[in-house]
Amino acid sequence: MNNVNMPLDDESRERSGGANPVAHEAWVDVGGTFTDCYLRSASGELRRCKILSSGRVPISASEVHSGCRFMAPELQQDFESFWCDASLLVLDEAGNERARSRVVGFSQGILEIRPAGWAADLDSSARLELDAGLEAPALAIHRLLGVPISDALPPLHVRLGTTKGTNALLTRTGSAAAFAITAPFEDLLEIGDQTRPDLFALGIEKPSPLAQYTIGVDERLNAEGGVLRPLDCDRARKQLLLARDAGCQSLAICLMHSYLNPKHEQQLGELAREVGFEQVSCSSELAPLIEIVARGQTTLVDAYLGLIVRSYLAKLVDQLGGPANVQMHVMTSAGGLVAWQAYAGKDSILSGPAGGVAALRGIARSTKTPQLIGLDMGGTSTDVCRVASGAGLQYESTKAGVRILTPTLPIETVASGGGSICWFDGVSLRVGPQSAGASPGPACYGRGGP
Repeated sequence: MNNVNMPLDDESRERSGGANPVAHEAWVDVGGTFTDCYLRSASGELRRCKILSSGRVPISASEVHSGCRFMAPELQQDFESFWCDASLLVLDEAGNERARSRVVGFSQGILEIRPAGWAADLDSSARLELDAGLEAPALAIHRLLGVPISDALPPLHVRLGTTKGTNALLTRTGSAAAFAITAPFEDLLEIGDQTRPDLFALGIEKPSPLAQYTIGVDERLNAEGGVLRPLDCDRARKQLLLARDAGCQSLAICLMHSYLNPKHEQQLGELAREVGFEQVSCSSELAPLIEIVARGQTTLVDAYLGLIVRSYLAKLVDQLGGPANVQMHVMTSAGGLVAWQAYAGKDSILSGPAGGVAALRGIARSTKTPQLIGLDMGGTSTDVCRVASGAGLQYESTKAGVRILTPTLPIETVASGGGSICWFDGVSLRVGPQSAGASPGPACYGRGGP
């Protein structure tokens, strides 16, 4: 295994260009704190690296020369000119930016900075970071291939697992979402099915709602899917505009009996796109089943996570050279791979942990071990799974207090990872769900984090 970041050899450069380029293959796991990348070059060489999921690289300065050139020992293995056009950030103890300069030259670990004078901002509490302006997977692939960050990458096949959706659901940091349901059932998800996670608890703590805004839609279908009351399009448009004015970017639509007749949901979805909703999720497409509570929760999760996941993937594909240069598939909660364009928010909840289960199953087969337990502690969440013969997919599960109708591997996830923040709620010590993440990271990183 080779961890050294070397430039492409002549054979690789030749094979990755021309009329029939041979693609390099990359497998990437994006966690809340760290991103791991494993790459096989077009010539068959295997390489790997681990970087912060923030995409920034902490460095130290030694041998400062004339205020514009200095040695960064952490970068000595990077290729000639690799860091040109990156930004050098000088941060204070709390992680606030004090100065920013541009890298204009790089060779053998020596950075040349403009404008000069950045060293004047250094003291015992200051720290340095390089920001290439790239998402962590793109930066990792650039480093492993030895391609400067300002240069185009060769053709790629990428397989990606990410906890973007998992962590957003656990920490309630998804997009601002509205929920549209047949009136007068606006309180349906808050009431739920009255399931109590702890039967004998006297103080019930409900998970915080995902929907920022709820719309009661004037329409009604009967139990056979027939129209009892047509959709009032004029009123619905006004309600949708109010939700947009309230800051909602995503919309989840779950109408009564729409699993039998999706017409009203389709009409409402068209209206939502016309008024500017960036993400529209319809229950009749995502979970066409009779259970309206679970159907509504699944649709809301898709709207809540879909926009941030889709935006992240689109940005990453663009940084990798665009759809013409990269074929990217993303792991679903069921452990399968789908093209990034078809990836849905509801499938992202266990995307990262699912890769661990797939690996554990491979280990069980190769070692002929009938049962194994896997523990994956990341920066934000901890995932536990059990692999045994006969264990298959779950088609209904509860994650972070939300009931979801989508195929998932049997994984239990809790918001308690290596970077989870400990805090006092006035009565007892609590852990998570907030996380220090990759930037600034936990206090033990020495970068100003909690």
